[in-house]
Amino acid sequence: MLGLKVDGEGMKAFSFWATLVVAAQGSTGCGLTERDASDDRAPEVVPSAEPKDPGPDDADVAKDRHLLMVIEVEPVQRAGRTLVSRLVDQPLPRLRGAPKEQPWRAEVLGESGAVLYVTTLPDAGKVRGEFADDKGRWSRVDIDQAMTAASLRLPLLEAARVVRLVATDGPHGDTELARVDYPRGLL
Repeated sequence: MLGLKVDGEGMKAFSFWATLVVAAQGSTGCGLTERDASDDRAPEVVPSAEPKDPGPDDADVAKDRHLLMVIEVEPVQRAGRTLVSRLVDQPLPRLRGAPKEQPWRAEVLGESGAVLYVTTLPDAGKVRGEFADDKGRWSRVDIDQAMTAASLRLPLLEAARVVRLVATDGPHGDTELARVDYPRGLL
């Protein structure tokens, strides 16, 4: 194929650097882990039957601040843990343009399991690259990482208890990838 050989140590180093890039993009890229250079949109908010986008009269939402979370995810193990959780002293970035389909979805759930907020994001576990061979032909290579990090920008919701990451492109419908506690005591 490409003659690309990666040993165990090389893959660990690649995974480490890919995680750093994802985390760095999350702190500046509004939760996007991969995007076109011309695409400067904020993360998409996907409306659903029950979830509500926090409105101007919603007393449970802090309007001038939002939450930045970086979650480490092991998609095969369906496990996750919070790496970083901090307040950002600016309003949550708003959707500009039409929402686009993404392979992952983040949901903020209340105590009863009701969905309070939904946003979509790219598959953070997939690293894509294009390489030229000796004859100048380009080939695409996709690598699924066993462990990755996803950056999320979420509203501050008093009733929130859990953040759930879901893969929406699975062969059997939605698949839960990870579930972590929503940080308490931030409002």
